Amino acid sequence: MSGLKQSVYFNDVHPDAAYIKKLDTNVQEYVKQLRNEYPHHHLILRAMSNEDIKDYIRAGFIEFRRTYEQDVDISDVIDYLSTHIKEGPDSGFKFDESLLTKSYNIYKETHMANPMADMSLEDWKALISPDLDHEHSIVIYDDLGNITAFLLMYDATEQSKDIGYVYFSDVAAQGRLCSLLNIKLTHLTKLGVTELSLEVDNTDRYAYELFESLLIHDEPYMRTLILNKKIEDITFGSLDISQIEPVYKWSQNRAFCIANDWSQNMTFEEISSWWLGVIEQQSEVFKRYSIYYDNKMIGYYDIVHHDDDTVEIGIAIGESDFRNIGLGSMIFSKITKDTVLEYPHKNIIGITHDPNIASQRMMIKSGYIKSFVLGEKMQEDLTFIYIK
Repeated sequence: MSGLKQSVYFNDVHPDAAYIKKLDTNVQEYVKQLRNEYPHHHLILRAMSNEDIKDYIRAGFIEFRRTYEQDVDISDVIDYLSTHIKEGPDSGFKFDESLLTKSYNIYKETHMANPMADMSLEDWKALISPDLDHEHSIVIYDDLGNITAFLLMYDATEQSKDIGYVYFSDVAAQGRLCSLLNIKLTHLTKLGVTELSLEVDNTDRYAYELFESLLIHDEPYMRTLILNKKIEDITFGSLDISQIEPVYKWSQNRAFCIANDWSQNMTFEEISSWWLGVIEQQSEVFKRYSIYYDNKMIGYYDIVHHDDDTVEIGIAIGESDFRNIGLGSMIFSKITKDTVLEYPHKNIIGITHDPNIASQRMMIKSGYIKSFVLGEKMQEDLTFIYIK
C-alpha cells in the first residue's frame, strides 16, 4: 500500500479528509482501493477547471464546491458597492478574541461537507493573522457589542489586496459592510492600490453573496469533489403505494407544506389519492423518484423535460431531521451528477421561489448560478442553471 499512500495527502485543518493526487490510472479500481485503505475519511479531489473529472464522477464522487479566483479592478468594486450601501458609523477594527471566535465559528459553518478540526483560538489566530491589513479590515458591532459583520483584508502586492474572511448577519449589516468597504477601497486607491484579488468559494454564503455579481461563473478556478459514506448512503428508487405513510407524516409539517406548495391539513385518504395520482401521471416528460438515506425514505425528487434542450430538477426533503445539516446539497449534487450523465447535451435547471433562500443556496453549492430563462415568466420564481 506504500504506493497508494503516496497518492494522497493530508492537512491539519481538515483531518478527516484524504486529498487525492490526481493520477492517470484505472480510476474505479483506484478509488476502491482508497475506500478500503481510508474507510473513515472523506476522499477529496481538487481539480483545476480544465482538468477532466468525468471518471471520478462515474466512480461516485460529487461536486461540493467551486472556487472562483479573479483579480478585479478596485474602481469596479467601488461602483458595485455604491448600489448596496447602508450608512452607519465605523466601529473601528479590533483583532480581539470576540472576532477570533466569530470568524472561527463562521468558517466552521461554511465547511459542513468537509468539517474542520477542533483548534484553539491561538491556532486559529496563527492561521488567519499573517499579512492581515489591520488598517483596511472591518468589524461592525451592534449596540450590545455583538459582531454583526466583518471583512478581513490581506496584503498581497504593492498594487493589490486580498479579500479573506467575510460575514454579515442580515441585509442591514451587509449594507453597512458595503459602505465601510467602499470607504476603505477609496482610501486604497489613493495609496496606489489598483486591484482586489478575490478567491470565493460558492459554499461560503457571505463572500459569494457579497461578490457574486463580480465573478465570472463559467470559469471556476477549481472544482472540489468528495466521496464519503454519506454520499454512498444516498440512494434513489421508484414510487409505490407503500410510501404513503412517510408522505402523510410530511404533510403534517406546516413549514414543509408551505415550502413545497402542498395543501395543508390533508387527510390520510387525500394524501393516498394524491400520491397514487402522481404515480399514474408519470411519463416521458415527468418522473418522480424517492430519496433514501441509510435505507430510510426521506424525500423525493422530480425530473421535468421542458423541451428538447432543458431538464428541470426539483427536490423535497420531507424528514425534518435531515434538513439544515448540509445533506440536501449533497443529495442535489448527486441528482445533478446523475442527470448530467444521462442527458449530457441538455441544460439542467432548478426553479425556486424568491423567498426560499435555503433552496437557492443549495443549488449554488451544487454548481448552479442564477438565470432568467424560465423563472422571469413566473411571479416570484427564480431559475438557476447548472454550469457544466
